[in-house]
Amino acid sequence: MRGRPSGNIAKYFDTIYQQVAFNVTAVLYQEQVLNRYVDGQAELLGALREDFANRGEAIVSGGRRDTERFVGESFADFMYEALKVSNIAPAMKTLYESIKAGTIARLTINELPLELQLPPYLDTLLHVEEEIEPEDEYEDEDGEPNAWGREMSFAWRLPALTPWKALLRLDDEDEQGYQLYMQLRAAQLSPEERDLAEQLLRFLDLASVTLSLAEMASLLDWHLESQLYPAVRWLVLHRRAKIVDNVHPSLKTVFSMPQKFPQP
Repeated sequence: MRGRPSGNIAKYFDTIYQQVAFNVTAVLYQEQVLNRYVDGQAELLGALREDFANRGEAIVSGGRRDTERFVGESFADFMYEALKVSNIAPAMKTLYESIKAGTIARLTINELPLELQLPPYLDTLLHVEEEIEPEDEYEDEDGEPNAWGREMSFAWRLPALTPWKALLRLDDEDEQGYQLYMQLRAAQLSPEERDLAEQLLRFLDLASVTLSLAEMASLLDWHLESQLYPAVRWLVLHRRAKIVDNVHPSLKTVFSMPQKFPQP
């Protein structure tokens, strides 16, 4: 780590703590207090480990090569069984693989669903020469206050959230619309929840690269900053949309620059 700014490293680990470790620990603490969940899972996995260890001692009787082969096979079998019998093991596996791949970790801890992720460009903190100043995190590319909020203003590399930008949907429009439609039909929805779902359907149907965010707010009769921006932030946070430049409806061809050039 020689030559890398200590402030960035501290910020790197602090972000992991805030976005992942704190949330998982809070859920585990709650379930431990209410249901002894952590103790139960630890006892279950511990008993399974002891069972595999005892079976290994009973079977291994050959030379060192046979022992190593058996240990490798038994560990793979242990992992396979742990994922089947334990509730927390699949959650740990999903979280590890998602962080490694830089994707959203959708996991369940004792029937409580969680969506966790780290900022997409967090690892760049370990490769920059200069230290990032805290005040720089909360300003957009024009030096204005960052409208993305504290959670998304750091290590996301997002364009400024301004009224003249547009929204590009990345998800399956038909699938998401169908899910919201089925929720509308659910009898257990309260009037407030039904009204919110109907507004979200209108918002998703209207979203287009040819409409600016200000135009969308006007057509929906929404307040731009208190109603439209939160919906946009939610979609971008869950990687279901991107903020792009507004495209004129009469434009027939759209050109985009590559993110990286082969030569300087």
